[in-house]
Amino acid sequence: MSKKDVYAYTPTVNIEKYEKLDSEERKDYLSLDKRMHRITEGFAYDVGKVLKDAQEKFRNQGRKDIFSFTDWLKSWGFAKSRAYQLINFTEYVDKLQNNTELDGQSMVETFNSLPKMMQYSIVKDRDPDHQNQVEKLLSEKVTETEQYKKVLQDFYNAKDALDVSQEKNKELEAANRELQIKNIAVQEENAKTQSKLIESQQKIHKLQTENYKLQNQPVEQIQVPPADYGEIKRLNKKLIQDLEKSEEKEKSL
Repeated sequence: MSKKDVYAYTPTVNIEKYEKLDSEERKDYLSLDKRMHRITEGFAYDVGKVLKDAQEKFRNQGRKDIFSFTDWLKSWGFAKSRAYQLINFTEYVDKLQNNTELDGQSMVETFNSLPKMMQYSIVKDRDPDHQNQVEKLLSEKVTETEQYKKVLQDFYNAKDALDVSQEKNKELEAANRELQIKNIAVQEENAKTQSKLIESQQKIHKLQTENYKLQNQPVEQIQVPPADYGEIKRLNKKLIQDLEKSEEKEKSL
């Protein structure tokens, strides 16, 4: 038995929660769901009729400044998607009932004899060719589910493909979120590296500016006496003394 069959009567929002239960607990909840489904679907047409009338009332005379059709639905515990499902169901039954070419009452009776899940599958399928084939089966009072499934196979295939696609989308979204987290971490690390690089470039620029100033600063010339300056001075003094003595000798002669 497929997972889809196990949860045939379970609201989608509860499936994930049921998966966390053990088999015995899950079995009890599934039994409750089946009973609730049987009761609620039994008066689906009457409820859908009221919802349709309310929809028209709010559309034509509603006071949106006070509350909306959606607000009214919530006050009665109906989700918008569920309300439209019941409205569509009622409209389909009315369409069959008012069919002037075929026996509408007989078609409605045959339609109501089908399993509820099959009824909603028929209502959901908007393909005109499929609906013509379905109405032919209903007019012939066919109650075998497999014949309707065969007609609606395109719808079932599309629904299965959509389920697979949605599951893959969830996986891709999860992977995408993980990549986004990693990307943010990489961006933060890049920002830190960029900040350090800018700081290093600023230091290099400062050093280059200081070096340029030093290179272009005029060189101050400093007179440094040679290492033997004292000796040269002494020899020079002696030379002067010797010259003076020589001059004195010449004068004496």
